[in-house]
Amino acid sequence: MEFSRRVAFVQKRPPEAVCFLLVGGLATSIQYTLLISLVELSLLAPVAASLTGYMTAALINYLLNYYFTFSSSADHRVAMVRFLAVVGVGLSANGGIMYLGTEVLQLHYLAVQLSATLVILMWNFLAHKLWTYQSEPVTVSAEDA
Repeated sequence: MEFSRRVAFVQKRPPEAVCFLLVGGLATSIQYTLLISLVELSLLAPVAASLTGYMTAALINYLLNYYFTFSSSADHRVAMVRFLAVVGVGLSANGGIMYLGTEVLQLHYLAVQLSATLVILMWNFLAHKLWTYQSEPVTVSAEDA
């Protein structure tokens, strides 16, 4: 796409929250496809399958959110490190929720994954919007508190 057309496309894009949900929907569909496939084909247990799907979807999520959702100008070396920190928290939360739900409480893996997805969605949006894709450090003054 030539530069002027690309700029026009970015200027006409939907609000960040809508873009984030579209990108997240794609990433989530990839995660769930891998989760269900790996579990139903008896290739991995639900927790391992969920973590595999989460990590795969995270890569796609990073690229689409960097370029499309937040139109970030942050250096990739900075944004990627931040992204990996946010993903690490989300991955840990996802694994913990999946383990608790499927292994301890013996709930169906898809019901547990849905719960984990809802929790992590809120975390991801706030962390990425306020920190990951920011080119300038976020500061809070006493007046903002």
